This record gives sequence, C-alpha cells and structure tokens, in this order.
Amino acid sequence: MGISLYERFNDKEAAKFLQIHTDTLVSLRKQKKIGCLRVTHNQVEYFGAHLLEYLLSVSQSACSVSTKPEKDVILRMPQVAEITGLSRTTLWRYEREGIFPTRIALGGGSVGWYQSDVDQWVSSRKKLTYHSQLS
Repeated sequence: MGISLYERFNDKEAAKFLQIHTDTLVSLRKQKKIGCLRVTHNQVEYFGAHLLEYLLSVSQSACSVSTKPEKDVILRMPQVAEITGLSRTTLWRYEREGIFPTRIALGGGSVGWYQSDVDQWVSSRKKLTYHSQLS
C-alpha cells in the first residue's frame, strides 16, 4: 500500500494503515510515540510521514527480528486470484475491509502478496467453513 508523506489520516484510517486497534493508536499518541497534527481541540490527524516515522522506529527497535520466513515467495495478482478463487475486485474490497492480507508494493505499480499470508488466509477460511457446517 503506497502512502504520500503529506496525506492526512484520521484515527481510524491511521490505525488501519498501521494494522493496530484505534485505542492502541490513541495510547501511542498520548505517550508521544507517534506524531500528529491537532486540527481542533477534539480532532487529530496524522500525516503519512508520522505513520512512516513510527513504522521505522518500530522496525529499528525490532532489529533483525524478521516476521517473514527468509524464502517466502511473493505472489502476483493472477496467482492470488487462482489460489483464492476470488476476482481482483473482491480481493481489493476484502483487503480494504481488513479481511484479506495487505498487498506489498513491488515498484512500478506492481503489487504482490506473501505466499505464507495467502496460505494462512485460505486455511482460516477453511476453518470458518468447517465450523459453520457444524452449527
């Protein structure tokens, strides 16, 4: 997901981008761990630069701890659509709703998904289907 440094986000949008709960975002703001722009007394917005700065600080503090396997394969849209059986539009909608893993930018307008994320999502859907059949 691309982000402009001067793009503004409200609490809900910023939390979704950072993939954290809104309450966690507010707590980080109060602890001054994430920058913000106070628009009014009750309204706060975040620039893309604030969000990226926070992500950078978190990744630096994690040092060399990797969340992905070293050899995780990146899948492109046609492969993901084939594996999931979903259309491009449905994948996009599910991703925006937080139902599907977030894409990664590959450059030049190209995007992909980590195979482990897609496999985990497919596996979770199988479990949901199985549990709904038991009910």
